[in-house]
Amino acid sequence: MTHSSTNKIIITNGCSFTNGNFGTGSKTWADNLKREFSSDKNIIFENIGWKGNSNDLIIPQTSDYINNLDNDSEIYVIMQLTALDRIVVDGKKSPTITSFLKSLNWMNWAMSQNESVSGFWRDYFINEYSEENHLNSLLSKLIDFQNDMKKYTNVKYKIFCGWDILTQKGDSNMWSLEEKYENKSDSLVVNLYESSQKLFNKLDLENFWFFSNEHIHYGGLSQWVQYNVDNKDWYRDINCNPIDYHPSDYAHSEFAKNVIVPMVHKMMENK
Repeated sequence: MTHSSTNKIIITNGCSFTNGNFGTGSKTWADNLKREFSSDKNIIFENIGWKGNSNDLIIPQTSDYINNLDNDSEIYVIMQLTALDRIVVDGKKSPTITSFLKSLNWMNWAMSQNESVSGFWRDYFINEYSEENHLNSLLSKLIDFQNDMKKYTNVKYKIFCGWDILTQKGDSNMWSLEEKYENKSDSLVVNLYESSQKLFNKLDLENFWFFSNEHIHYGGLSQWVQYNVDNKDWYRDINCNPIDYHPSDYAHSEFAKNVIVPMVHKMMENK
């Protein structure tokens, strides 16, 4: 893939929180970011996220996309992590893990629906899957991504979570319709395993964005929304069955305006 070396390239990746395909006129934070820079003809915008994505795909595909850019352009990457709700094994993407396993330490936040589980995945979840390996796979991929990015002098990046994917189950309901989620007293999932702690400590958290306040640590987009937007605008549609807990268009717009757009401008200023 070749772009003119005079261009700046903004790349976004993630799940439906980034590229939701919710219908005509519906916009995510990434769409709002694109609109912010649409008048600058020297900026190329690429949104490579998609609905139902997996971190097992988001992270390496972002690296591959950057590696295949044959130019010296300034590259700015915003990568949104999704739930640890789907994995990839032998090139196959799993159904949502909560379709089969109901008792994992982090499944208080999974927002995906139950999906059919084939014989292959049933056997895998029974005989091979472990929470520790799943978590360590994510952390290892993030470490590999950050190491890969070190070889570039023309790439700036930030990583954030669509919602809280890093803390253990607590008493607060992340998807309440009225009450703001709280997790400050909840321990990180990585603290369950010594191997995970060691990997987590290798991450360069300076290149992550987390929402935090007196009630939240390691929060994501959804936590920012709950503490900065009226609850009537938290979700896309609370009247459908099942409820659509994706952020509303207004929530996406506010998050882009107050978090993502300033973030990208700062990255460009600090080139």
